[in-house]
Amino acid sequence: MPRLVALYVLPPFAIARLGASGTPVDAFEWIENPATHGAGRTVIQPAVSLRVEADGSIRPYMPSVMLFRDGPGQKIRPTTPFFELWGRFDDSDEIQPVTATRLEAIGGSLGRVSWRVRAANLKAARRTKSPADAFGTEVTVRGNQHAPVPLLAVSPNVPGAAPLVLASAPILLGRVQAIRPYPGNELGVDLDVIRLRFTPGAGEVFGPPAATVAADPDAPTGSIRQYEIVPERNRILNGEAGWTKTHLHNSAQCAGTSRGSCAAAPRKVSRLASEGPRGDDSAAQAATLVPSVGRPAAGGARCTGLAALYAR
Repeated sequence: MPRLVALYVLPPFAIARLGASGTPVDAFEWIENPATHGAGRTVIQPAVSLRVEADGSIRPYMPSVMLFRDGPGQKIRPTTPFFELWGRFDDSDEIQPVTATRLEAIGGSLGRVSWRVRAANLKAARRTKSPADAFGTEVTVRGNQHAPVPLLAVSPNVPGAAPLVLASAPILLGRVQAIRPYPGNELGVDLDVIRLRFTPGAGEVFGPPAATVAADPDAPTGSIRQYEIVPERNRILNGEAGWTKTHLHNSAQCAGTSRGSCAAAPRKVSRLASEGPRGDDSAAQAATLVPSVGRPAAGGARCTGLAALYAR
């Protein structure tokens, strides 16, 4: 009987795009513009996509159109990558997808597969140089656990420093879900491959209780018009944390928003944070995946692949 000697996560790196819609962006690929006068420019065309059903299984389909929002001016659809478990068996030099059927054939089972996922937003901590201003979480998802698992992040307890995100009010960094495999092949997709899906957060902005309203910097001279800095439901950051007490350029600064900007605010207003980083900070939010298949009896595999997700 072949032995599983190494595990890999494919793709080893993926980009997840924040979005508040409950419908993910369909898959697409870049191709050369086929129009007569395309002038060699590239365009996108739909590709085979995977829909996650209520029971955690997937259903491949081919989209007819590409939609990045639910509609004009409506919620942005998130990019939610899938990761597959591949392996190298001692009867071949080629890596192959690890299916539930083959795993059972070598004495393993989905219940002995586990994914350890670590997710964190480090942007505020990088700027203040205080670990207490980071927030993150770690979860372990079993291969037979097919319900979405939330990534609820909090700040660590650091002696002498107030945590930015309290355990009583965590920030959702997204969700992970172990896909339910079953034998079959549709549209060229092997449905029996062991997969994990990552869905990023919605891209909301968070602040301390003091981040209420401020004078609108875009209002006409003499106007008393104001704008809401942070929605009331998201004023959950610790007002005693180092990040919320730090001021730069006489205005409130964001830890990053999915919109890529942060409106200026008076000096007295504390700084803001969000579950999604801006594009100017590659170290802001990341997650790592480490798969395992339990005891050596399940195949004796060692993990030689590491997957990273970055929300942009």
